[in-house]
Amino acid sequence: MLCTPLKNAHPLTLKSFDIGFSFLLKNLIVLKDVLISYYGIFAASSFLLYFLLENTTEANKIYSQMKDDAKKDFLTGLNNVRQFDTLLNKAINEANERNENLSFLFIDVDFFKKVNDTYGHTEGDLVLKQLGDIIKNTCRSFDIVSRNGGEEFSAILLDCPLDRAVKVAERVRNNIEHHGFILSTGQEIKMTVSIGVSSYPEDTLDADKLVEYSDIALYNAKREGRNNVSTKK
Repeated sequence: MLCTPLKNAHPLTLKSFDIGFSFLLKNLIVLKDVLISYYGIFAASSFLLYFLLENTTEANKIYSQMKDDAKKDFLTGLNNVRQFDTLLNKAINEANERNENLSFLFIDVDFFKKVNDTYGHTEGDLVLKQLGDIIKNTCRSFDIVSRNGGEEFSAILLDCPLDRAVKVAERVRNNIEHHGFILSTGQEIKMTVSIGVSSYPEDTLDADKLVEYSDIALYNAKREGRNNVSTKK
């Protein structure tokens, strides 16, 4: 059976075809607009999601960095005095649980005021940074080194009895005595420190007493002429 050519079709048939074709064309245009809008919204949503994730990650990094900074001394990068208190109590509790020794070095820079008075506080800060580096590098990587304020530093020596702690203190003292501290002008100056040593549980079982006994030992070291290491007597 032969198909009737479209040109010979009845006028109503042609009209119906035109209407149907126009309807289809209009709906295709609407569908195109919907798809464009959909993909536009999808792209915008994806960008927004990416932006939020990136900024959340960055915010978490900043928050984490701020938390770390709050625990560090701004000048030397060592633990600050607030973090020192937390770590000392934690270290003593762990030493007690493990039945280990723990020793404490209290370190004070001899005649540091003369550095500030002679060269200025900026140069004094350079000296303190170098002192912090020497103390940290002389101790073991897992020991806890802090700047307790001004020209005072400390070191918590983990699993370390008193006799060994005295030897570590002597190395710290000796390394500082023989170090040339470089100022911003290139000038080299010499410094010394006095160190008081106490130990847990040999001297005390109390964190506050451990610090107090090291402070007494530090006073003894200064009274004996400075550039010295002493224990509580």
